[in-house]
Amino acid sequence: MAWLDFWPTTPRRSAKRGAWCSTPNGSSGGIWAAGTGLAANVPDPTGHPYGRLFASTGNGSFNAAPSYKNSMNFGDSNFRLDLANGVPSMTTTTGTTVGDDFTPFDQARLDNQDMDQGSGGTLLLPSAAQRQQAPSGASG
Repeated sequence: MAWLDFWPTTPRRSAKRGAWCSTPNGSSGGIWAAGTGLAANVPDPTGHPYGRLFASTGNGSFNAAPSYKNSMNFGDSNFRLDLANGVPSMTTTTGTTVGDDFTPFDQARLDNQDMDQGSGGTLLLPSAAQRQQAPSGASG
């Protein structure tokens, strides 16, 4: 189970701003990332100034499907978290929501054989044609 905790960057770091869990109603689904950080971008600084985070999870519980809810499990997935109002949270009314994900069609087999894709980090690739949608890739 992977938890992303969000803390303010001001000198007074007394209170956590929010959190998100990859498998809130399941197990495993850790973010290994091979020593890399989370990938992030801000495609629309004016209309969506808090941006998006991208990551991959290792083997674990999976039951996610559009329309995404923060109670779903995202094991063996590449996902995008859309940050709203700069206050990430597990509740969709106050912050972080899964905007999109990719999970292999054989996720159950990958999970059972411990062949997770999330051991590598996520990389955002530049897009010269359209800055709004940058492709991403992960290896593991």
